[in-house]
Amino acid sequence: MTEDSASKFCNFIDAHPRFFKSPKDWFLENWHVVEAFERQALRLIGMNREHYSARTIVEVLRHHSVLNDTSDAFKINDHNAPDLARAFVVLHPEHVDFWEYRRPDSIAFKGMFTQKENTRREVP
Repeated sequence: MTEDSASKFCNFIDAHPRFFKSPKDWFLENWHVVEAFERQALRLIGMNREHYSARTIVEVLRHHSVLNDTSDAFKINDHNAPDLARAFVVLHPEHVDFWEYRRPDSIAFKGMFTQKENTRREVP
């Protein structure tokens, strides 16, 4: 991810903060987590997975962080998983259907990234 990605995401969260429980500052302070989440999600998509769990990716990141004993600690908990999935969609809207959405505002969020097909009704 580039600085442009962080800027793109920050612009989105500034315009639509209601879609995120984590504050923008959390994302900026933990951008390495967003990048690691993105890498794992893109890897899974590259393996032809149609859907995956954001919480499972978070657990994998935690696990690898402990094994690698990195000084770059992952400040992440289960409550961040839905926000990380949404951040991924902001950066990769073509993968909006990779996640299952459960929050009450999910229809509105998903609708921002889903192109509606132009359908016509046949008149009998």
